[in-house]
Amino acid sequence: MKRRVYRTVLIAVLVITALIMLYPIYISLVISFDKSVKFAVPTPPPIIPKDFSDLFYKVAFTNMPLVQNYMNTLAITVIVLALKLVFCFMCSYAISKGRFKLRQASFILVLATMMVPFQALLVPSYILMYDFNLLDTWMPIIVMSLLSPIAVFLFKQFLDELPNELRESAYMDGAHELTVCYRVYFPLCGPVIATVAILTIVGEWNNYLWGSLMLRTRSLFTVPVAMAVFSFDKNVIIGPRAAGAMAGAIPLLLVFLFLQKYVVSSIATSGIKQ
Repeated sequence: MKRRVYRTVLIAVLVITALIMLYPIYISLVISFDKSVKFAVPTPPPIIPKDFSDLFYKVAFTNMPLVQNYMNTLAITVIVLALKLVFCFMCSYAISKGRFKLRQASFILVLATMMVPFQALLVPSYILMYDFNLLDTWMPIIVMSLLSPIAVFLFKQFLDELPNELRESAYMDGAHELTVCYRVYFPLCGPVIATVAILTIVGEWNNYLWGSLMLRTRSLFTVPVAMAVFSFDKNVIIGPRAAGAMAGAIPLLLVFLFLQKYVVSSIATSGIKQ
């Protein structure tokens, strides 16, 4: 009886929390289709569009090159994800399966970098990119996004659960270290790869602060930078802003819906200790 009551209360709390989190998104969706909304959100906010129209989406796509911004963000995300899977996986493989001095200290050092807020690195990073003449290019965004201790941590925790006998068997067959790394262990890390992919996509799709500091040319803008420039325009009413925000969020929603099961599986697996 107590378990049933606990389960009912838990479900009720989760449902209420979900509704609270979804409410602003739903209101933005309604406003984006309500042609009667002009300069501010009505009080109380509309539950359904009073004057249903796709006018605001036409305005957003006309005044903001969203398709080009999508392609820019997608290109950066693909490049970052590919390089991150190479370098972060190699780092985690060395820490997990390697046998060398200061191996544990190296892992602690990687985790320690997670405690440094990115804002503390903004000024020296900007000066460094300025000195290398990399401003107004994608290179600073790509380079800074490769520094992912959370990806190293997830890969390392997952690799710890995979048996070392696989490595020894590959050695007996004459395989080299890179062959063992990427042809034996890498294919077994599907859930973690999906998790890192989701974190990378979400991170790049929301990478406004660093992107706004680095990019000046509109043709290079990513989705969050273009959305910010569009929203800061005082001549743009709230409807097109909501339409642009909803259009920018759709790819993230689709990615998470298709890959969320891998995130749960990876977190459950990485928490298991031998």
